[in-house]
Amino acid sequence: MKTVKSWNVERVEVPPPYQRTIKVLLAPDISGIDKFSLSQAIIFPKSKADSHVHDMRELIYMLSGRGYCISDIDRVELEPDIVLLVEKGEPHQIFNESDESMKLLVIFVPPHTAEYLKTRPLNEVNQNKKDSIMNKV
Repeated sequence: MKTVKSWNVERVEVPPPYQRTIKVLLAPDISGIDKFSLSQAIIFPKSKADSHVHDMRELIYMLSGRGYCISDIDRVELEPDIVLLVEKGEPHQIFNESDESMKLLVIFVPPHTAEYLKTRPLNEVNQNKKDSIMNKV
């Protein structure tokens, strides 16, 4: 049996405007798991994730907090014990407009690597900054 203590897992701090922390709990390149990847995300109050797509299905399980998720076709109110199935290629974005943190578990099948899960959000923040600078020019 494999045990992961999430409080011991290194976190990635994603800065505003997409402020959140991400912990990759299980992934092929860190734990030898080859069928799925599992990560935890905490979206801070009054923050959001970036709008993005993946090349595989994503399962999101709401552990705590409240907010909403938008896609091209829907807006879903989020609360604890809701599961979202985001299809491959489906743009989506999660918003936390409450005064409490939102905690999620995220599962990818097939798995993403820990490297991808840690760097994709940071790359998006950097791209957003570049776009903002270019819009000012």
